[in-house]
Amino acid sequence: MPSDNPIQKVFILGLDAASYPLVDEWMRDGCLPNLAKVRREGAFGLLRSLPVANSAAAWTSIITGVNPGKHGIPDFYVPKTDSYDIRFLCGGDRRAPTYWQLLPQLRHIVVNVPMTYPADALNGLMISGLDAPGMDSKGFCFPPDLMQEINEEVGHYILHPGIFGHFLAGEVDRGVQSLTEAMERRLATVLHLMRKHEWDCFQVVFSTLDLAQHCFWKYFDPTHPNHDPSEARRYGDVIPNLYRRMDAVVGTIMEELPNDCLLMVISDHGAGPKHSATHQVMDWLESKGWLSYRGAKAGGVRRGFLRKAYSVIEQRVSRRGKDRLLKLLPGIRNRVRSRMAYASIDWARTRVYADNVAPSLRINLKGREPQGIVEPGEEYERLLTEVSQSLLDLRNPSLTMEPLVSEVHRSDDLYHGESTALAPDLLFRWNDHITVKAISDDLPPPNPPTGELAVISGDHHPDGIIGLWGPNIVPACDLSACLYDVLPALLAILGIASPPGLDGHVLSECFHRPLAAGGKAGGTTSPETPPQPADVLTADDSDILRERLRGLGYVE
Repeated sequence: MPSDNPIQKVFILGLDAASYPLVDEWMRDGCLPNLAKVRREGAFGLLRSLPVANSAAAWTSIITGVNPGKHGIPDFYVPKTDSYDIRFLCGGDRRAPTYWQLLPQLRHIVVNVPMTYPADALNGLMISGLDAPGMDSKGFCFPPDLMQEINEEVGHYILHPGIFGHFLAGEVDRGVQSLTEAMERRLATVLHLMRKHEWDCFQVVFSTLDLAQHCFWKYFDPTHPNHDPSEARRYGDVIPNLYRRMDAVVGTIMEELPNDCLLMVISDHGAGPKHSATHQVMDWLESKGWLSYRGAKAGGVRRGFLRKAYSVIEQRVSRRGKDRLLKLLPGIRNRVRSRMAYASIDWARTRVYADNVAPSLRINLKGREPQGIVEPGEEYERLLTEVSQSLLDLRNPSLTMEPLVSEVHRSDDLYHGESTALAPDLLFRWNDHITVKAISDDLPPPNPPTGELAVISGDHHPDGIIGLWGPNIVPACDLSACLYDVLPALLAILGIASPPGLDGHVLSECFHRPLAAGGKAGGTTSPETPPQPADVLTADDSDILRERLRGLGYVE
């Protein structure tokens, strides 16, 4: 039972993609007793993510307390300024201070938080997250010898369990085992660091649920279009079983916490079915006259050759062989995939384009895009309105007469700050009540995904979780919050005045006693800081990240 002791420490337990609807249902059914204890003895509720949820933007908003327009990481990648290629982002691109930079007087341990590569030289310890190319990359951890300590005293650290490789090799059971092994090894690492090192704030992110839901959603969800009852009998319980295992992790950590420690349990987003209609968006744009190709024959042959050659390499060349190709031809995968997506687009006649991976659209804007044709101002505004309404009007009678799209947002309505222009112009959400297989039967069917993308049947939904358990928390308090609220609440809990410009609020409704407005000096007084050196990632690093993010459905 939480005590009335003053809060001296905070432990932030990140459960990437823990979905509020599932957690709520399984807590009520008695399947998640430790999370149910957090709800019963503390505050618990829904944590609203970004409308188009991705872990890069979401976790960065959690640790900075500001929107992507301020922190500069709207996704795992952004367009290059001089071409239609993409540039991968990492923690080095972050433009707003994190809580450990605002609180340099406290000792921090940070483990596996996305977009923290290269590791900051903080007052404490840090192990980078999935934006790190590898564990042997310079700057993967701080101090540099931390991995040696973990490997010797805990066992070999697992950055990414490689589940997609197991799926592609037909080793589904081994994939499940790899998820469990990575989770247990991360827990062992956390317990070792908690017990051996001093800390005031500890944060760790477990990616188990996110990976499981990407890969096993079609087995779990009987309404999924690719659901096979015979396969479901074998793998339909993988997701609920891993939720139970993660609940046990929550319980283990709760038992380790001192009486003066507050536990925050958070997820960056929830989960649901993947909508394959996303892979049809460029065809839809072409049908509306907003996107044009240079020539069906020349472009189609070129794209077809590249796609066929790439598919052969993906499916028939061993991972070791791919690694050799990458060393001989650094950056080749980036260039081939970029060519596959945009090789035959006639930019002189294209006003709107997409990447067929995320539910978002970009305007081919003059002065911003290399070959932009849409005039800023009235033409740009009129086109945004026209495209937005067309998305909201989408129906597919062969699926349902319900709208296919539930929301359309302009990025400058969602975000504000100097980096807003990095985000797509329009972000939209497919209807959560149906699985949108196709925009229209009159369009070419979505190309069957290859490689890691073929494994994915689950995707991100905005409804994550937040729970607070420990001293000074009102029992059974129903909580509703957004990503931006986590950092202001953390600062107030520790008696630190929030700097101006944060985008969230303190969540004071769930505390017995009013939180201190300030009293300790923070480190940085402004939420926006000059950008850290960009281009931290080499061409080889970008290739590695693209491979990993492709397995998560972020890139094609």
